[in-house]
Parts: sequence; structure tokens; C-alpha cells
Amino acid sequence: MDATDFAAFYQELRQCRTDTKPEQAREEYLKLPAGERLPEDTDPFSSDQVPGVDDGDWPAWPAQRMLDWVPKEIQKEYGSIESTRLNGEYPTFYPRNEPRIIAAFWRAGYRCVRGDTLNTAGQRPLRPGRGRRRLYRCLHALQSNNKLHYRNA
Repeated sequence: MDATDFAAFYQELRQCRTDTKPEQAREEYLKLPAGERLPEDTDPFSSDQVPGVDDGDWPAWPAQRMLDWVPKEIQKEYGSIESTRLNGEYPTFYPRNEPRIIAAFWRAGYRCVRGDTLNTAGQRPLRPGRGRRRLYRCLHALQSNNKLHYRNA
């Protein structure tokens, strides 16, 4: 059974027992085990219930996620693959190639929308003149309905 919200539970219960009051239904709803109902604020919670949190692998690293959705042709032509000791590989891009990279995304069917106020959790804005900057920081790339949102530093 999928987790269900109280409104759906109450509606289903009223079909079987029309005289059920909301308070009674709420009591029955809260007796359902976790996973069969949506969590309540009072339910116990531990971070180990979220896969990857205890390993330091959550939330996902946006730069590394680009390996999954940035077309391989764009990675190969405009980027390079870097590696970390603990977290594996991630693509990097030179900001000077930004216009060509954005054009390549358009050709690949992405709609690129400039978002100067867009920020990604865990990413700091860049300051001008900091030498080689990686495009994943410069563009703050996120995929959303086949759109590439980016932030130019």
C-alpha cells in the first residue's frame, strides 16, 4: 500500500462507514504504521532514514550529477573530467567557453534561461578574477523539464 494522506484515508473510510467522525478517522489514521501514511511532525525521525545522509552523499553534488544529464558530446568537446579522492569524478568546463556551451545545449534541445539569482545549495557565488573557474560553479546548472538554468558569475 502506498503512503496516503489523511484526506484520502478519510474519504475511503467514509465510503465504508458513513457515520465516521473526522476525529475518529484521525485516530485510526495515526494508528497506521509509518510508510502506509504520510509522516506527522510528531513521528520519530533519524537522519539514517534518508539514504546517503550518514555517508555524506546527500544532497547530491550538482557538479557530479552533470555526468548524468549533460550530453556526452558537450562534456567531451567543452569539458574535462576531474576526480576527487572520496566522491569520484565530475565534469569541469572553462567559463570562457560559456557562449559555445550554451549554444550546444540549445542545439541538443535544451532551453537555456539565464537566472542570475539562481543559487544551488552548497554552492558559493564566484568572485571575478579567481583564475580557472569551473562552469558547474559559474553556471549553477540544473536540469528542470529539459531547461538548463544557469548563473553567470
